Amino acid sequence: MLDVYPNPAGSYVRLALKPLSGLKEGTWRLIDAYGRQVKTAVLRRDELVTLPRQGLPAGVYFRQVVSQGAVLDQGKLVWE
Repeated sequence: MLDVYPNPAGSYVRLALKPLSGLKEGTWRLIDAYGRQVKTAVLRRDELVTLPRQGLPAGVYFRQVVSQGAVLDQGKLVWE
């Protein structure tokens, strides 16, 4: 459903909805190890989003794609 690269990430991460996902728009959430939402982005089909790290500490984060209140995709993102 979602391409996330690079992963592990350094100073930025790029996000793109996969064309065959069928999703036109969704919200991407980044959640830290304490369950706090630390970043969000609106994703639209055929659009590449680049998000800077902006002071987030190195570590493992959890990512989600949400649409209409439902979690459609989830995984991990590592900031080095």
